[in-house]
Amino acid sequence: MVVLARQLKENSLKMNKSIQNTERILDSTEKAVEHSLATTGRVNTRATAMYSESFKTSCFTWFVMFVMICVFVMVVLLIKVT
Repeated sequence: MVVLARQLKENSLKMNKSIQNTERILDSTEKAVEHSLATTGRVNTRATAMYSESFKTSCFTWFVMFVMICVFVMVVLLIKVT
């Protein structure tokens, strides 16, 4: 009976230690996930800002290309007329 009680106590202590280790692992994983989410949020904000800037730049590029084509057509027409 004493042997069974001792084995039960040892098993209980091992299980308790295992649960504590699992809790530590879960806590560290939770911190890592929270850090990852925070980093992802910051990167997403920066990407959105860069995208809006690149959109402005691309609009300007298309405008400049349109103006250059218009100038080219006008030069060609000027050459044909004269």
